[in-house]
Amino acid sequence: MNELRDLHDLFAASVGAAAALIGLLFVAVSVDPDKIFGSSADLKRRSDAERAFTALGNIFFVSLAALLTHEVRPTMVVIACLAIVQTLRLGRARFRLSAGWSGWQNFGLISVCIYGFELVAALGLNAGDASVERIVYIVFGLYGYALGTAWGLLGRSAGPKTTAG
Repeated sequence: MNELRDLHDLFAASVGAAAALIGLLFVAVSVDPDKIFGSSADLKRRSDAERAFTALGNIFFVSLAALLTHEVRPTMVVIACLAIVQTLRLGRARFRLSAGWSGWQNFGLISVCIYGFELVAALGLNAGDASVERIVYIVFGLYGYALGTAWGLLGRSAGPKTTAG
């Protein structure tokens, strides 16, 4: 519990940053929603948007839970479980649409690994066997994953680029 108080400012900044990035993700998607969620949208783009949103939402709720003054450890376990369930749910839908390697890419195997580490860290924290620092490192990892995934939304084009000469 003392560790959580020591990291209060970090988690407060993390809540604000995650909220801002979720807002920017909504703006990026709403500029041209058909490219991501339309009937002819690229499955990879949709998967990237969903995984980035799930990761940023996870960061937001983990950071918010860390700011609570009462016992937060069970809350972090629940958040990690919900993130894993959400990722598996999205993955199942993606595997129905594309099998093989592209199915694994769209599934977000990295997401499941990160959320698995988060669950183990939260369970250890709940049992008194782990440090809050593990959760901090996982949050940092999720930021990197979410930003990289969201950046992919900007860099993908519908077709090959040509230059006018």
